[in-house]
Amino acid sequence: HRAQTHAQMLCRVLLSLTLAFSLSFRESWALMGKDVTNSDGRSTSLLEPSGYIEEGTYRVSFDTTVYGSQASPAGLFYPNAAVIFNIAPSQTEEHFHIPLLYSPYGYSTYRGS
Repeated sequence: HRAQTHAQMLCRVLLSLTLAFSLSFRESWALMGKDVTNSDGRSTSLLEPSGYIEEGTYRVSFDTTVYGSQASPAGLFYPNAAVIFNIAPSQTEEHFHIPLLYSPYGYSTYRGS
């Protein structure tokens, strides 16, 4: 797999998120794949296994609405967490791991290994 993701809560007892997400490519944000994270908060089947991923700009959109009532008594501030990243021509054969660290009032990401 050339693109993987996982999601984790940054607070409370919800350590891993089980949520729907999608991967889109910048060409009109064309949908490339959808998946649901497992009970460990990880996805393993977002894209078909391949040794190559096309250069360009991608967006992973996490549907976080499932955590509205669980995450905070005040409700959900971010109903969707989007991560936009770029793959350069020199990176098309690299592995990409795009994690989401989520809390009711913020989220963060980084390029994982």
